[in-house]
Amino acid sequence: QDLARASRSGGLYSWNYSGHERKPAYLRVDLSASAEFLKKTPESYLTLGDMENGKYTPLTRFRFRLKEGKNVYLFRISADYYWSLGRLNALSLAPSLGNSAVSVRILEGD
Repeated sequence: QDLARASRSGGLYSWNYSGHERKPAYLRVDLSASAEFLKKTPESYLTLGDMENGKYTPLTRFRFRLKEGKNVYLFRISADYYWSLGRLNALSLAPSLGNSAVSVRILEGD
């Protein structure tokens, strides 16, 4: 079940959701990577942080390998200390995937 969907602004994705400190949650990222892109960059970094008053503060980071084509990547974020504080509400991906179709959702966990 979706707890929140992220919206994109520039290179950042952010969401609003309250009450999350008590719920297990996963971050679902759907994205596409071409074979050409993967030759240059087989790994990606997902940085989670706090967006407040238009300022993004990075707090924690995941490194993961990209696969060719459209794929779903699932990250358990409720185990993170900053999630329990209610401070994770935005993310960035590096390297940038440009105009690739990227969807970010917060899912209710187990």
